[in-house]
Amino acid sequence: MSKQQGNATVRPAGRDGLLGPVATCVADTDTGAWRDLTPVLTGECTRCGICRQHCPLAVIRVGQARLFTVDLRFCKGCGICAQVCPRRCISMLASSGRED
Repeated sequence: MSKQQGNATVRPAGRDGLLGPVATCVADTDTGAWRDLTPVLTGECTRCGICRQHCPLAVIRVGQARLFTVDLRFCKGCGICAQVCPRRCISMLASSGRED
């Protein structure tokens, strides 16, 4: 038997092996200050949209003049966008400012 507790579902340990609160929608979870890596788009972007298609949280958006922006409020810093960019136009920068 599950019960709601805020935005999480609490289930007793059972067949699914879950022991506590489970996030119901990670895309709606504000990342806050815990992200280790931040995606930074360079001017070399050709606007192909591959990064946007592969972002698991759909936080890459098209802004004015078809420029891509990343909603850092919800970005988790997974780096998938940087990995799939065919022109390597996205760098993942650590909070210290160094490139990883």
